[in-house]
Amino acid sequence: MEITLTSQIGGSDAGSKFRKPIVKLRKSLKLLNDKTYSESIEKIKVLLRISGEIENYDESTGIYNHRLDKKNKTASAEIIISNESWKQSNDIGLLLSDLTKVFFNSLSEYLIEKKIELNRESLLRDVENIVITNNNSES
Repeated sequence: MEITLTSQIGGSDAGSKFRKPIVKLRKSLKLLNDKTYSESIEKIKVLLRISGEIENYDESTGIYNHRLDKKNKTASAEIIISNESWKQSNDIGLLLSDLTKVFFNSLSEYLIEKKIELNRESLLRDVENIVITNNNSES
């Protein structure tokens, strides 16, 4: 399964805080690319939208806009982070890790509701054990 992370950062204020943690998270997500969690889904797209000094998203911090493209075997959703959330956070990496766990939990629930066969337990375990552990480790 291919997992991609793209980001839209709403200003240089947010960019300076998020640039390194996003690169680290992207590398951690790639560690799941050789795993299979579903025959129906080959790609998961994570879209990260972070409010900043120029672009401020209306939504509060959370997971939005779940999508399923059966033809292309792709599932996606958006993580939106409000100005308030990241400005109040003492650890941007931890904030991203927590929201990544929420993202995969939410997306897997959505896929199950859509009757997509998914090894949810294995996916969530790997997100916790591989992605989150690597994202929170020093280096």
